[in-house]
Amino acid sequence: KYYEGNGSRARVDCMLQDFFAALQSEAAKGGASFFDSTAEEVAAQIAGDAELAQRLAQEERDYERRRAEQEGRDHDLALQLAQQLVASAPTAAAATAATAVVVDVEGEEEKEEARRREQEERDAELARQLTEEQQQGGGAEALRASDSGDAALARALAEQLAAEGIEGDAAVAARMQAEEDAEEARRAAAAAAAAAQAAQYGSELPGPLLGSSVEVIAEANKKKTGGELAEALQGTHVRPHDVLSALRKVSKYCKAGVPVRLVVKPELKVRFVKAYNELVAVRGKRKARLAIGFHGTSAARLGGIENKGLMVPGGKVEHATDGGWYGNGIYLTPSAKYAMSYAHGQLLFICAVLRGRAYRCRRRIDGASLKEGYDSHKASDGGGEWVVFHDSRVLPLYACDISGRQY
Repeated sequence: KYYEGNGSRARVDCMLQDFFAALQSEAAKGGASFFDSTAEEVAAQIAGDAELAQRLAQEERDYERRRAEQEGRDHDLALQLAQQLVASAPTAAAATAATAVVVDVEGEEEKEEARRREQEERDAELARQLTEEQQQGGGAEALRASDSGDAALARALAEQLAAEGIEGDAAVAARMQAEEDAEEARRAAAAAAAAAQAAQYGSELPGPLLGSSVEVIAEANKKKTGGELAEALQGTHVRPHDVLSALRKVSKYCKAGVPVRLVVKPELKVRFVKAYNELVAVRGKRKARLAIGFHGTSAARLGGIENKGLMVPGGKVEHATDGGWYGNGIYLTPSAKYAMSYAHGQLLFICAVLRGRAYRCRRRIDGASLKEGYDSHKASDGGGEWVVFHDSRVLPLYACDISGRQY
């Protein structure tokens, strides 16, 4: 069964056949084999084994006898050495040590007792010497003075630690109170800024910008679905993650974030989705280049941009700054900091942008129209400014008030 389990039955069979063939050949030659052993031969073998066992036992007894004799000789030698030590011991301590050697030889228990007595004698001698030194140098009085000094030092340290603990608690309490006061002042400043915005923007704005960019990011991170932002972006092909990343860029340059509001208008959203589908049909999804950009402007334009979106200069809308170095279109940038330089310290929009095939302007082309065969322009520096020539290809997402920002 073993060989069948190991899959080598045929090989074992061949080996067995060779083995028995060899036995038969040996028998044919007149040789003896273990199969031919008689009862007398087996008995002789057993007798030989018994004799070997007796011999081994005798050798072991001889070894034990020699070891006992050697131990006796060692014992006698140790006694002689101990007697010599006792005879030549110059002091009582040396005599005690020699006696301890003798006791050690005579038995383990007595040796341990001798060591204990020797240690007690040494301790007693050391205590006696310390007592004499104390008496010579002022004795117990000096010892009491030392103890008193230590106690005074301990009391001083305890008082110092207690004082420091009280001061530490007071400092912590003061710091916590200062932080609460600073937070209260920040809330008051935010409320005042919100009231000023409401008064400044007037009837064009349903209300002041509410919420902080930091709070919006934190709230969106809490909700797996993305919350209000994800709902507003549904169907636009804009990823909430990209928008939150843009909000982080704004917060990077402003302490504690800035007041923001989601400004996605349903009608502008429908227009943007239609423009996206048209561009994808022409360029393909990858080359439609849906991106997130920033647009800086003045606070007075908030209502118009929120309701109608960003518009190409001309007609009812005039260009906010100049004639357009890289064409007559809507200017955006991937850099929040760069956009702030055009915001006059007032308003920053985060927008979804359809760039499509972008033409790189290698020089100024003030007020020029869109380059034929392209969908947008980009600055000669390789992307610092984007120029879009269709209103429908820019969708405002967030309005950020940077008027009260602190770098």
